[in-house]
Amino acid sequence: MQARYGDAGEHIAQLMIRGRFTEATFQFPLCEPVIESARAVIAHSQYVAAQVARIRPNLPVGVVPMGIPVLPPIPRRIARSRLGLLLDSPILASFGHINAYKRLEPTLRAVAELRHTYPTIQYLLVGSTSPHFDVLGLVERLGLQAHVTLTGYVSPAHFASYVAAADICLNLRYPTAGETSASLLRLLAAGRPTLVSATGAFAELPRGVVAQVDPDANERDLIVAYCQLLLERPDLAEQLGQQARAYVAREHTLERSASAYIRFVAQQYGWPVVQRLRDTPLWSLPSMEEQGVLEEPAAPPPQARVAAVTPAIQDIARNLVSVGVTEHDDLALRAVAERLVDFGV
Repeated sequence: MQARYGDAGEHIAQLMIRGRFTEATFQFPLCEPVIESARAVIAHSQYVAAQVARIRPNLPVGVVPMGIPVLPPIPRRIARSRLGLLLDSPILASFGHINAYKRLEPTLRAVAELRHTYPTIQYLLVGSTSPHFDVLGLVERLGLQAHVTLTGYVSPAHFASYVAAADICLNLRYPTAGETSASLLRLLAAGRPTLVSATGAFAELPRGVVAQVDPDANERDLIVAYCQLLLERPDLAEQLGQQARAYVAREHTLERSASAYIRFVAQQYGWPVVQRLRDTPLWSLPSMEEQGVLEEPAAPPPQARVAAVTPAIQDIARNLVSVGVTEHDDLALRAVAERLVDFGV
């Protein structure tokens, strides 16, 4: 930090060493050596493409959509029953790693105001929590212990159930490092009405797909207003969710993403025109039952070899299934197994 950015960089580094993360941290890209040595760059947003151009204006940049599978929707009552949630209470939910940049304070203050209109309202925080952010202390200071639940990390199947259980999802963050949020796209693919921060790549989402919240002095009031509108107008919430799902199914398919990747790479290396070799992919997405979304998978018999599989390996296996890997993909499974051995798993 000191060598590249001077005294200002050293100051930020010293703050981070002491566990203090400030918005000023986002002023230091820390990716210049990679950009300077790259032959080309693939980005998921125009925002990132513009940031790359500021560092190296003549570098070829391709904007490729992030691919997300659009799975069959899970009925809300089934999801809530499975998770032990109240069937008729309003539920808000946020997903992903919880840290100081996910706008938790204005969101929790909005929940504190909404509980006067909706006494049984619940706010679910689904994901791991940064050790540098005292979210429990914030919840206690606002007196929201009865309204806020932190789940910690959950499996992909439970993640999908929590998404389906929510009336409104919030994917807020500011400042941004330019990331495209896979968790956000999964919320939209599930047809959930979702609030996002009007910043960075999130500002590129079209109108009618998400509700955008400005990260300014009016942030809490906007969160309250959007939530009240969507809770009071379930028809409007349903329409927003359907438009979100249609957007992901049109713009962020795995096929479209893969095609954009290969076409950009082919262009950079002067390969011939890319042609489709098969009408259908070599794999297919699992059904909800195969993912264990609608019900817990049955326990294996005692003599089964999988009885000794650790939870970590089970999570890895579920993730492999979610991207279409089957027991017939020997090369992929062997590569994963070798990495697990390397890490002592």
